[in-house]
Amino acid sequence: TTNQMFYSQLSREMEKYDIQSDCMLCHNNLRYLRTIISKEIGNYHVFIIEPQLLDKNAILEILEQKVVRNKVIFINDSNEVLPNAINHVNFRIDIEFFSILSSLNKDLKRYKSLNLVLPETEYFPAGLINGFFQYCDSQGIHGRLLEEIEEVEKEQGYFVIDEASLFALADRIDRNGWSLGKELGMITLFEKDYLKFMMNGITSINWFN
Repeated sequence: TTNQMFYSQLSREMEKYDIQSDCMLCHNNLRYLRTIISKEIGNYHVFIIEPQLLDKNAILEILEQKVVRNKVIFINDSNEVLPNAINHVNFRIDIEFFSILSSLNKDLKRYKSLNLVLPETEYFPAGLINGFFQYCDSQGIHGRLLEEIEEVEKEQGYFVIDEASLFALADRIDRNGWSLGKELGMITLFEKDYLKFMMNGITSINWFN
């Protein structure tokens, strides 16, 4: 989901300058990444890589072998300090997420606690957690991390990052006969067209905006 959000935003920006972009997934597998670079090395002017869980030094070794290091830009969302010789864009997700939550302060303060649902199977930047708890601490709101949706409670706000958690939460809300925005709240950290039709509309935010 994170990859899709990033690529969707990036491609929209590229289209403004009539630049074509394609998205390829390596699923945090270094061997897959090596295969992609080997296959596509002559087809693109620039490679933009979001390392996620992959070791950056291991990626750089691959790039050196393929002599394409100067054609690569890293998306650095881990706050790691990278050498100036490595082309990169730093993305402070903790600051961005804190800012987004602060802009929703009036709506979020109605809930007794906020829950950030982050399944083990879904990638998420560590800064997401930092930004979440920084916001909760600044507002005196109780915050919790959940790996899965088991039970839902009234007067709770839920942030979900993946579709499986979204559907699980929606199912439990429906079983209780509750309504979003009244008994409890839910915000997705991804954008899909169908969200506006679910449960009279589900709010979504995109931290890549």
